[in-house]
Order: sequence, then C-alpha cells, then structure tokens
Amino acid sequence: MFTKEDILKEIRLTAKNNGEVPLGKRRFGDQTGIEEYDWQKYWPRFSDAIREAGFSPNKLITAYDDTYLFEKFILPMRDLNKWPIKGDLRVKRNSDPEFPSESTFYRLGRKQKLAAKLFEYAKNKNYEDVVEICEEVLKEFEEPEKSVDETLGVETYGSVYLAKSGRYYKIGRTNNMGRRHHEITILLPEGLELIH
Repeated sequence: MFTKEDILKEIRLTAKNNGEVPLGKRRFGDQTGIEEYDWQKYWPRFSDAIREAGFSPNKLITAYDDTYLFEKFILPMRDLNKWPIKGDLRVKRNSDPEFPSESTFYRLGRKQKLAAKLFEYAKNKNYEDVVEICEEVLKEFEEPEKSVDETLGVETYGSVYLAKSGRYYKIGRTNNMGRRHHEITILLPEGLELIH
C-alpha cells in the first residue's frame, strides 16, 4: 500500500533521474510499481499528482504535418540516393535527434502509398532526384505485362528478380513484385533491396 507521500517522493525521484522531467503514468508505473489504482486513491488525474509534486504536467505532442514529414523523409533519400528502409531511418534518427522516429512515417501509409504521395509532393516542388526514386519504387507495384510463352502456347505473367538482404541474395520469379517484396521483407531481420 503506497501512501500519498510515497507516490510524491517517487514522482520527484524518477523526474530527477529523467533530467527533471516527470515520467508519464505508464512509464512511471513500469519503473516504480505504482499503478493507476494506487495513485487514483489520492488524485483523479496523474497530472494532478505531478503538479502536487512540484512539476508542470507533460504536454501532449502534436502530430507533424505531412509537409514536415515529407521533407524529413527526403533527407535520407538524398543521403543514400535511394528509398530508405527502416534501418536507414533508425540510423538517421540516432544521428539527428530532430529526425522523427521511423514509426512516425507510418501514418503516411505503406511503401506504395507513401511513394505515391511523396511523388506528387516532389513533383510540385521540382525535386527531380526524389521524383526519380519514387518512380522506381512505384514501378515495383505495377502489374506485369502479359506475354505469350511460345513453347507452351499460353499467356504468362510475371518477372524474374534479384534482391539483396544483408550479405544474402535472392533470385526468384513473381507475378506481383510489390506483394513478393512485402512477403520476403517480413521474414528477414534486415531490409530487402531490389537489385534488378
């Protein structure tokens, strides 16, 4: 059973260890074992407990607008001269604290949707280098051209691809490169780069 003073003391201690910034209620509970039902005996909101401990409550972070996220996503694209994978975004975040975390970009959509949005944005801004990279990505999701297999006399679909993940290569045939890229990517610890 935690007393009111025990909880206030823990709020001050964890804030001190966090650079004088009080923790959010979930992280506070994880670090101290003081759960919501413990502090709600004394305060209706965790922000009230933080105030009583002598701190200003944390402010909610507002969402970034799409333009800001596009400009940030373009940074590693230009550094690498290709579409960045999750690892590239993490590395950029580690080297630049102002760079959003990779999950922030998820609200712009999966790869195909993000590439389409970014293509339009870059086209309007005359970012030719970005337009070219987006076009390459969007080609992955195009439907393959239909051809006639002369030996079998039937129509066939698909293409042969070469992809790389870390130090490994994958050669295969698929009817839908976008779908196949996704299927392989979710099985790998590293990103998949389409070579050809």
